[in-house]
Amino acid sequence: MLVEPVLRLERKLIGLDLETTTNVIAEARIVEIGFEIMEPDGVSKLWRTYVNPGVPIPAESTAVHHITDDMVQDAPTFASLCANLQRGMRACDYAGFNLRFDLSVLVNEFKRCGVAWSPVGACLLDGYRIWQVAEPRSLEDAIKRWGVDETELGEGQAHNALWDTRASVAVIKAQVQKSGQLPGTKALPCSVKDLHALCSPGYADWEGKLRWNGSFWSLSFGAHKGKDFRDVPRSYFVFILKSDFSEDFKDICRAAQRGQYPAPPAAPLPPEDDNG
Repeated sequence: MLVEPVLRLERKLIGLDLETTTNVIAEARIVEIGFEIMEPDGVSKLWRTYVNPGVPIPAESTAVHHITDDMVQDAPTFASLCANLQRGMRACDYAGFNLRFDLSVLVNEFKRCGVAWSPVGACLLDGYRIWQVAEPRSLEDAIKRWGVDETELGEGQAHNALWDTRASVAVIKAQVQKSGQLPGTKALPCSVKDLHALCSPGYADWEGKLRWNGSFWSLSFGAHKGKDFRDVPRSYFVFILKSDFSEDFKDICRAAQRGQYPAPPAAPLPPEDDNG
């Protein structure tokens, strides 16, 4: 199939998306792979397969991608695909949406199979990031997007601290009031607690260093990223306590050294954009 030369390709470009058992990168197993393989000469081909992850697919993940254990029961495993994938994914660039999640999961799956692979040296085209660049999201942009009446903000101008403060609050009020009415928007709750849950979903600390992933707390950074917080070595907390983290997060780590961990969130978390 020939495609219009919207993108100038110097080598093969692989558009990819993965569906996974979880959005925790360290634990995610692939259940479906989809590729669009585009060549510099304009030829494009599609490839898709279910993948047997070797572990049960959690119900909350099936609710997102609608892939069940029965659907992947007779599908190939990643181990049976990895040799061909490694050959096909050489000397190429990659495209996707929230692409680094998919690439990180692939790196881990290859590693489990003892196969060396990484996207180092490749160009990465991420539709999410390009969207941010093409449609800026500064405070001034938000004022226009959500139709804030600047005459109600009083005297001043952008980058004046008080004016920016009033503008920020006015934008939030407009977002709540007009969400679901403006094209492309979803209705938002008006409760401060519910809005907080959307802005900081499942965070135990204000920095977002510790996050609830659906069944346990896990770190969002470092060597033990994605691991059950209860399984993080106590020695790692010594490093954290000596480093430049907030006292809020350090207090959580001090408690963890004593075997005390945060309680699970009281309410279900909102869906994430980075689900595989």
